[in-house]
Parts: sequence; C-alpha cells; structure tokens
Amino acid sequence: MKKFVYVLAAAMVFASLAGCGDKSNSSDTTAAETSDAANPGVITYGTTDFALYTTDDDLQPSKFLCMLGVDPSTISYTDDNAKYMSQFLETDTMTVREGDKENPGETLETEQIRYVAYTGSRDAVINVKGITTTGLDTDDNDKCSSVDDVIKAYGIDTENEEYIENEETSTGSYTIRLNFSAAKDDGSVERIVTPAGGDLGSSNGKYSIRFVIRNDHVHGISYYMNY
Repeated sequence: MKKFVYVLAAAMVFASLAGCGDKSNSSDTTAAETSDAANPGVITYGTTDFALYTTDDDLQPSKFLCMLGVDPSTISYTDDNAKYMSQFLETDTMTVREGDKENPGETLETEQIRYVAYTGSRDAVINVKGITTTGLDTDDNDKCSSVDDVIKAYGIDTENEEYIENEETSTGSYTIRLNFSAAKDDGSVERIVTPAGGDLGSSNGKYSIRFVIRNDHVHGISYYMNY
C-alpha cells in the first residue's frame, strides 16, 4: 500500500504540472482523467481533485501534501518544505470496509482520510485545477486565486446553479461548495450540479470541495468524503 501511494503521489504532481500553469485554464489531465482533445472546453474531474500540493516561488505545484481516500500512515514527507506545510493541514479519518480486489468475495478494513482543510500560513497551497490559497490566517490576496478563477476552473454557471453557502452579508464572505459523485473504476468523478434555488446539502455525492471566499479571493480550501 505504501508503495502504491508514493507512485500515486508522483503521478499527481506530474498531473498538476501539466494542468496548473494557468489559473484560468478550464481543464487539465491527470493519471485518472482523460481530456477530449477535440473538446478543449470540457472540464474533467478525478480523485486527484481532492489533493493539495505545496507551491514553488512561481506559485506552481511542487510537492504532494495530502489527499482524500488514502491511508494517512502511508504519507511520508521527505521534503522539508512539505513537512513544514503539513503542520497547517487539518485532517480526519474513518475506517472503511470494502471489497478486497485481490481476493474476490472477501472484504478488508482500511483507514482513510475523509476530511482535509488547509488552516493557512504565509505559503500557498494549490490543487490540480490551479486554485491557490494561503488559507484563513492571512488577509493577503497576492497568493490566493480569485473567485473568478474558481468559477472558470470548475465551469460554474453562476446564473443557473446553486453554489454559495454560509454567506455573511455583513462581511461579504461566503463559501463555494461543489459536490461530486463517487469515483468510477478509472478514478474519474462527476460534478453534481444543484439547480438554482436547490439545497446543496441534499446532494447524495460522495465528495465535496469548499472554497472560503473573502475579499473576492480564496482564503481556505477543504475537502470532504462521505461513505
């Protein structure tokens, strides 16, 4: 299992480098996702959308930090910066019983990360859609993606879908919540669109992403997995 996660992490970093050069880019390719070259406007999603990475001096992805659905004991930080940044991650785990692919008919229990949140520091983190944030602890917008970056990266229809929750009219801050289906065998997931006026919390999706928006910029990213 540990070897698998190391390989997965390396694949995710490679995918990030391929897809995060431009924050406004509306699609990217990962090891678990395939973009249709004939339809460059198509946005695809995979389980790597629920991962975070450190950034370099140019706000490009550098080292894998954390991801939903992996065994936390298999994550090892050999890079000093990644080890430092991991101190600003909040995580929670759960025990999952699922089918054993190597032994059909049998089940096994695994410990998986079900919640990840970046609490914030002077350094930014990034996801595979190129969204960066320094978290909730700073008011500096320089290293934080704008709300427009999020809307473009995830193809949000601001007129016809529900995507805002926890809006605070006094401060102008709010949370963008995006829900996703369970993963297919190839690791791809689908974004579940809630029509305008609908209840974001009623989604039966397995995954969700929340972007905390303050001063029209992302000041927090958190991931959730339901089982």
